[in-house]
Amino acid sequence: MSKAEWQRKCASVLKVLKAHKHGWVFGEPVDAVKLQIPDYHEIIKRPMDLGTVKENLDNGTITSPEMFKDDVLLTFQNAMTYNPSHHDVHIMAKTLKELFMSKWEPIESSVMEKWRMEQVARQNTRLSLLSPEQARRHPGSGASFSRVFRRLEEGVAPARRRRDTLASVPRSLSSQMIGQCHTTRRES
Repeated sequence: MSKAEWQRKCASVLKVLKAHKHGWVFGEPVDAVKLQIPDYHEIIKRPMDLGTVKENLDNGTITSPEMFKDDVLLTFQNAMTYNPSHHDVHIMAKTLKELFMSKWEPIESSVMEKWRMEQVARQNTRLSLLSPEQARRHPGSGASFSRVFRRLEEGVAPARRRRDTLASVPRSLSSQMIGQCHTTRRES
């Protein structure tokens, strides 16, 4: 299965981050033993790094652009949380976070739209594989569509009744009624 377009866009942003001169710092999980920071996992409850983000994007663990964004930001937030603001790692994390946002914000809405369209296409494909009987029972098909359609109909019904009432009134009389409505609105 080829990568979805939204995944390719996310991967290209990730590539820019990893290629940055500070990218290597965030390229793999923090080794608390090697770095001699025994309290790291007490302070950072959900470790994240750009290498793990790439792996999760490639293997399908990241299933939406929002998950991608959250994990990238978590990478930098963890570094800024653990390290004081004057520390080099904190400053590098802040720099890469700003770089990420500058690359992500301009494409975020189009990436989200592509992801939504792929979700709809995937759902439609699943529904087309169902038998008519299965499709009627499927929560994402007829039953819920019928319920939504019924609610829409209930909302439209009063307007249809007004339209039908006006249609049954002789044309000259309906013009007078409309004129009176407009006059009444202007006066109030």
